[in-house]
Amino acid sequence: MKFFLTYLFLSIKKNIKICVSSLFSSLLLIALVLSVAFLGTKLLYQDQKIGSIQLGFYTDPDNIEDEDTNATALSVIENQDSIARLCTIQKYDYKEGISLLKKGQLHAFVVMPDNIINDIIYGENTPIEVITMGESGLESFLFTEICSSAAITLSSAQACIYSVTDFCRAHGYRSNVREVLDDLNMITIRYAFSRGPYFNQQKVSATNQLTTLQYYIVSAFVLFLFLFAIPFAKTYAETSHGFSKKLNTVGIRPALQLMTDIVSLALTFFLFIGAMILLLNIISSVAGFAFHFKAVNYIGLFFLLLSMAGFFILLFRICQTSMGGVNLLFLSSVILIFLSGGFVPLSFLPDSIKSISSFLPTTLWLTEAGNLFWGQTTLEANLKFILLSILFGSITFLIGKRRERLA
Repeated sequence: MKFFLTYLFLSIKKNIKICVSSLFSSLLLIALVLSVAFLGTKLLYQDQKIGSIQLGFYTDPDNIEDEDTNATALSVIENQDSIARLCTIQKYDYKEGISLLKKGQLHAFVVMPDNIINDIIYGENTPIEVITMGESGLESFLFTEICSSAAITLSSAQACIYSVTDFCRAHGYRSNVREVLDDLNMITIRYAFSRGPYFNQQKVSATNQLTTLQYYIVSAFVLFLFLFAIPFAKTYAETSHGFSKKLNTVGIRPALQLMTDIVSLALTFFLFIGAMILLLNIISSVAGFAFHFKAVNYIGLFFLLLSMAGFFILLFRICQTSMGGVNLLFLSSVILIFLSGGFVPLSFLPDSIKSISSFLPTTLWLTEAGNLFWGQTTLEANLKFILLSILFGSITFLIGKRRERLA
């Protein structure tokens, strides 16, 4: 145990010397990379994407009674604040409406069938024809989604009507069916018209709970750790077999040597990062900044750094040379952080990349780094970090054993 602690202390001491020389260059490179990513994301947000949805309605002019009913219903719909903010509704004859739709002046054209209002009230499944053009843009897409949502709401209301009707008939309440259905219709209509809160203006962010600034601070933090590890490539990639054998003779086995390497690298990072966060906490409390790193989060920070240290040493041992380790670490940092939504939010990336991101360790590191800085660490996250450390350490150990057998 004495030799192990001595070896751990010497490893940390050596790592601290390396950290000092690499701090400034890592920060400079991060500033360059994230400036490009930040400006790119700003471009994605800067323009308004969706304007007012232009809708055309058609009803049969020959059916006077139905025309009056439809006009009343349409007037009620037009006067709803939630509809007025999203849509502009006009009545057209059929040929004019289709012509405007083809010219792109309408995003959708709605053909109202005869007796549609009565059919809705009494549960008839009469379809309404909604005509859209594929190239009408996001407005057309949004209206289609709204219609689909309305169809689901309507089918739910009809299912309620059918089930209540069957219940009344099965239990001898046939005389009460009409009264119950009238009450249900009023409840459903009240529910449909009381949907204003769903259309309140809310800020929707691709960065989830984090602001854009917080999102890029987290990305910078994870990228900084990747780049901060580059100078350690020579130490952990080019291992001395003679020195390893000497450690083995004093009771420090290869598995324990590897564990010491991972823990010492993690502790080195923890001392530097922890000191900087503590300093930032002091400055924020004096200057009144809205930043407070909770004491319990230092535990989560250590386990996050432990899992990342295991990953870094795995990459270095795969290459076996310092230059190869540097290249692989830099390349993996850019690719993995991009695939995890570190440079551009996952909402803007293809679905194929989103499906891959859930299996990457960088996704966990980015997510939990945000929780550490603006939330609180969890036991589940710490267990995941420990499992990742064990996984990376086991792969590194097996690679070393295989190379020993082949040598």
